[in-house]
Amino acid sequence: MMAGLLLVGSMAATSCNKEGKPKENTPATKTGTVRGTVTADDGSALADVNVAVGELTAVTAADGTYSIANVPQDKCSVVFKKTGFADATIALTAASFKDGVATADAIMEVACAVIEGVVYMGEAPLADVTVNLNGGAQTLVTAADGAFKFENLILDNYKLTFTAKGCPTVEKTVAKTDFKAADNYVVTLDAINMSALEVLPELTLSQLEAAAQDWSYNEFRGGRNGDDYPHFDWSTDFFYCYVGYSHIGWLQEQNEGTTVQIRNDANQGHQDNPADLENFDSYVFGRKAITADNCKMYLKLRTHGGLAKFGVMVVDPTAADPTGVRIGEICEYDNDSYTNGDGDRPDFEYDLSAYIGKTIYIAIGIYRAETGDYWHQLVLRRIVFAKERPSDWGWCPGEELTEVGTNWHMTKEMVRSTMPVTQTKVFTGISEIGGDRDNYAEAYASWRRQNHLMGYWAMVPVHKDTEPFPGEGFVIKTNGGGTAASLDEPQAYIYAKLPIAAGSDKMTMRVRNFNTNNATWFKVIAITEDCKVANLEASETLMGPDDRNILERTDGAYKMISEGGGKDNPDDYTKLVFDLSAYDGSNVIIAIAVYKGEENDDECKLAFHSIVLE
Repeated sequence: MMAGLLLVGSMAATSCNKEGKPKENTPATKTGTVRGTVTADDGSALADVNVAVGELTAVTAADGTYSIANVPQDKCSVVFKKTGFADATIALTAASFKDGVATADAIMEVACAVIEGVVYMGEAPLADVTVNLNGGAQTLVTAADGAFKFENLILDNYKLTFTAKGCPTVEKTVAKTDFKAADNYVVTLDAINMSALEVLPELTLSQLEAAAQDWSYNEFRGGRNGDDYPHFDWSTDFFYCYVGYSHIGWLQEQNEGTTVQIRNDANQGHQDNPADLENFDSYVFGRKAITADNCKMYLKLRTHGGLAKFGVMVVDPTAADPTGVRIGEICEYDNDSYTNGDGDRPDFEYDLSAYIGKTIYIAIGIYRAETGDYWHQLVLRRIVFAKERPSDWGWCPGEELTEVGTNWHMTKEMVRSTMPVTQTKVFTGISEIGGDRDNYAEAYASWRRQNHLMGYWAMVPVHKDTEPFPGEGFVIKTNGGGTAASLDEPQAYIYAKLPIAAGSDKMTMRVRNFNTNNATWFKVIAITEDCKVANLEASETLMGPDDRNILERTDGAYKMISEGGGKDNPDDYTKLVFDLSAYDGSNVIIAIAVYKGEENDDECKLAFHSIVLE
């Protein structure tokens, strides 16, 4: 047995040639070491790369180095693999080994680069933006969150093109060097803002729609001077309320009117701005419903010590491609006196009849006609919308609505074409900013923001001005001594067209006066769009706690003495509730007028804490 085993073992150790003769052993192939460093194509060292030579493997260290021993010094391939990178291969031969060592340094091409970001319109993420990479090599569309992400990119120079309907094309570039290993080759672009095409200087259509205030009425007055008092007076002219924060450029409320100014601050570089008779330098704007009753606009204006070049632009949001359209030609005026009615300096007229039946945006602005130190101002005293030119300082022209009383200065055209107030159902008479003749402009500019009564209602000072800022609320009032008693001709009134419907057909007023001896007389009147007039009687009344208070109704007018109530105690005002359900489904003008119901020496006042539709 022992001899047999030895024989087997001897046979296993010996090979034979084909003649059966034993041959010598073949020398074993020499082995050596393959080593090297792996870097990305940006030059950074790559760790955790899988390196293989046949069945022999290694993983690169943090500095990208590796070493594989016992590699046959013969023809072979070294293969490099890492997620996010293109595979690399290096071929070796016996000649590659020097003193038993072959060096195989690999450069792996990054294939995991990312370009990402978010597209906005203003502050809101923008969906449906098409993003093209390098001319359409890859394309995607942003989702609701505005985000986009291109993945698995190689290191290269890229151009991204962003397109969206109604927006100018935006392009961004990413350089090859922007991709950093430390950031895992992710480039996050700063927020991409798609600014929709401007329809007016510095305003896109969506920005215009958001910022524009309704010019609900057919007459707007600005300025502080008491020309033709009380019709024109700081306390009755509320144009700045509508444009105080709805304008572009420089705007100032001056004695003479609401003033649109050329921007001319040398420190801000304004004087380097070129002359431009295509785009306004500064302008005011608003939203206006145009009807056959108010299809022409008239501007009473003046300048300050120099010629003003100005114009009117209209944006029709229903047009296929809304943009600013100039109405008429660029106008010029150089006069420190106001334009007038049909005199030698007629008010400027603009025909808007092409827009009858539409609600449009109107901008009135001044142009920079020269570069350099160019200081010019356009002073707007009055804007009238009517079918015909108003007289010099007169009221809106048209057919008087005599059914409401004598000398109301309310026309049937006004009734039909006044825009309904849809923005709010709650109106306060308390101004959050106090004021007087010296600082009223800032307060007026805040009124729309706080839903102040006079931010949405109109004031007609037939014979008497107002008191805008008492702590107890907005005041309309009568003249004092020497004024004949009348319950037909008002001293002053406010009005608004209100949409009446279920859920908002009950109107609650909280009011008071300031005298226990002389009552305040007032009426609440409804006027439908077909000019039917009705004096309203409250369905519910509640007096303040003072037992001296009275509330009586005579000839359609309320006679009231009620001194209770203040900013912090609204429940002490007299409360009147009017049931308007008979007008459900209609837009109805509600007018509240104050009268000299009795001859006395008092300015009889009606102070409004609030008016609420509920």
